[in-house]
Amino acid sequence: MTIKNIINTISLFFGFISSLWFIKGTITLNGEAINKLSGTYWGQNPYLLKTLARQRVEYILGALFLCLSFSVQLISQVVPVKFLLLTLLSLENSIYFVLDIIFLFLFLSWFVYNYLKRETEEEIKLAKQKTDEKRKKNESLQNQ
Repeated sequence: MTIKNIINTISLFFGFISSLWFIKGTITLNGEAINKLSGTYWGQNPYLLKTLARQRVEYILGALFLCLSFSVQLISQVVPVKFLLLTLLSLENSIYFVLDIIFLFLFLSWFVYNYLKRETEEEIKLAKQKTDEKRKKNESLQNQ
């Protein structure tokens, strides 16, 4: 490994670690926390609720692609070139391969996005039900 490759690999790790710290807060944001953040004394802000849920899903997808990007870059730095030489030596084949991979992952990410969005919305509904039950219980105790 050359000095250039070592420095590049270290740089990849720094970028990856900083990105993990950047996304940590939103990825750990669960339905209950979103419910509490979007709540007010008299109910909820439905716009904030939907925005926070969507942002959570987008951050999760971003983190998945960030990890994928880091892995591919690391492979290109660590694995010897002779193992990376495939039948993609022609420029035309290389372009088709790259475009296929990009479209495949864009297509898959759309399905993952919709799945995570549904799961997050369901989690928020459950948290909202719990909050409503607690509020009703507290109101009934105060009325006694």
